[in-house]
Amino acid sequence: MCYAAYTKGTTALLGAILSAAEGLGVRTELEQQWDAVREKLFLYREKRIHPLKDDKILTNWNGLMIGAFALGARILDDSKYAEFKWLFLLSQRQISDE
Repeated sequence: MCYAAYTKGTTALLGAILSAAEGLGVRTELEQQWDAVREKLFLYREKRIHPLKDDKILTNWNGLMIGAFALGARILDDSKYAEFKWLFLLSQRQISDE
């Protein structure tokens, strides 16, 4: 079984393959082929129906963050945290064209 750790924008497995290709003097060709394969894969994936976003979880996270700002303002006796809460709420408003 092969495991590949993701570091610095690439997997360790790909990094090892590219290092070996560089030692053989074919790194540039391999990178070009790799980019072509990734582009084909991306275009194929774009044809699929994208999964829906779970707004309930996002709303829950937003609520946790707003509560943390409110608690921070109260504990630290610093109103800037309460201001962050209101600025965040204002930035998340959705205005419809109805």
